[in-house]
Amino acid sequence: MSRTGSEPEFNDNNQSCCARSPPPLHVHFWRTAVTWTGLIVVSIAWNVSRQNRGVIDIARVHAATAFEKDLSYRRWVASHNVYVRVGGVTPNPYLKGLPKRDIESQDGMLTLVNPATMCREVYELERKTSQLRSHITSLRPIRRNNAPDGWEEKALKAFERGEQEVSSIEYMDGIEYMRLMRPVVTEQSCLRCHQEQGYTVGDIRGGISVAVPMEPLRAVTSAQTRTILAAHVFLWLFGLVGISAAKLMLRRQMRGRLMAERVLQQSESRLQMLAEHNARLNAEHSLLVTREKLILAATLQKRLLPQRTPVLPGYDVAAILRPCDETAGDFYDFLNMKDGSLAVVVGDVCGHGIDAALLMSTTIGHLRVLATYCGSAGEMVSRLNQLITQEAEGRFVTLFVAQLDTNSKLMSYASAGHRGYLIKPNGLVKTLDAHCPPLGILPELEIRNAPHMALEPGEIILMYTDGLSESLNADDEICGNRRILDWIQAHNSYKAEPIVEMLDNKIRHFTSGVEQEDDRTAVVVKVTEAL
Repeated sequence: MSRTGSEPEFNDNNQSCCARSPPPLHVHFWRTAVTWTGLIVVSIAWNVSRQNRGVIDIARVHAATAFEKDLSYRRWVASHNVYVRVGGVTPNPYLKGLPKRDIESQDGMLTLVNPATMCREVYELERKTSQLRSHITSLRPIRRNNAPDGWEEKALKAFERGEQEVSSIEYMDGIEYMRLMRPVVTEQSCLRCHQEQGYTVGDIRGGISVAVPMEPLRAVTSAQTRTILAAHVFLWLFGLVGISAAKLMLRRQMRGRLMAERVLQQSESRLQMLAEHNARLNAEHSLLVTREKLILAATLQKRLLPQRTPVLPGYDVAAILRPCDETAGDFYDFLNMKDGSLAVVVGDVCGHGIDAALLMSTTIGHLRVLATYCGSAGEMVSRLNQLITQEAEGRFVTLFVAQLDTNSKLMSYASAGHRGYLIKPNGLVKTLDAHCPPLGILPELEIRNAPHMALEPGEIILMYTDGLSESLNADDEICGNRRILDWIQAHNSYKAEPIVEMLDNKIRHFTSGVEQEDDRTAVVVKVTEAL
């Protein structure tokens, strides 16, 4: 007995239908769901691993900086006679053969302090005030307390084999540290304490180990990690919903097609019309799903951009970004640098589409991490170039960073394939040229800040992408930089927000009737008052 509206039943009496029937639909569904889940897991693992490698690299840089600082202190003490009052420090028995080890002063007896003693005192004070750990040691220490631990002993033996640095992630007292050790080479000033041990100039006398706690660095990237996880979970759920919707639609289409084969066998023309109709439905559905995914990607991307412009005494800031597609390769950001200055960033990833949008999002993430420990725009852009060169896969990024000292009204900048402009109140324009090619092309670039420039009230710092200057009108006439600068000069009395709106309206009017082919981004910083 058959039931109206039920799915067709297949058995041994209907060989032709069985021969044409595809594998069970639920098998395809689960295969697709498992594959989709695997892709999401791989993407999460890759992103988290990349962040972890970045944190480790940052910790290694901090440790190396601490080592160089300690070595500089040590060299300074070795090249000077430093005395302290007896009582705070016990006279060093290893210096008893030196003349004037102890001297009499108006404040009492003073004793000579050697570099090792001073470093040890500083390290003990440092241990009380922070989690940073430093230790000077040797395979043949004069003091027993300077004996190396197991990790340091292995590093010292590695130095004897010619290695110049040893570093790794280790746990000490249950706390995660980046440990780094470099050798200390015997210099002429070292021989007055260590000549009796047989050392000569150039010998590796020992090493200084530095341990940087990882917890503060892990905390910096934890928010970004949570964002990555949340975005992947949302994307995974959205994908499962799309797969389920496709399964239901395919099930309905299969039911209708199999029923139509029985009912419409005598009408080939009608069957052809039905097939074309189904194909059209599939195409429309695919376009709809793709459109929804692009809208979702655009929403996530907009959340990465600043939600508001910064409010700074003496400055008026405004920005605008008009993507040509759902997603954009242009971006801008406002970053608080390590030294307290503000970095105003405008960038443009080559190309369009999802690939450019992903590289844009990755670049913003790198910049926000680098700004926390870089003291200058040039250093930040140089380190960013190393990361993008590894990840860009044939793409490149142009970037302009204006670094504003909010206290002294001084500006410097660093640029990679991207120029900016400084517009005076009298209309004169100073071009802020690029320092180097775009990022992602040459792996080793050392980018330095331009010399500082004093800013005066009424001056305008203008940054924009080539989506404005290369816009075409209906007559195939290019907009050009000169036209944009003329617009700004004619309205330089405006505040920043009206200037940005004016520029957007001018471009829209200029390109009226022409489809937008590139993202358009502009940032205006106007100096409103002097300090």
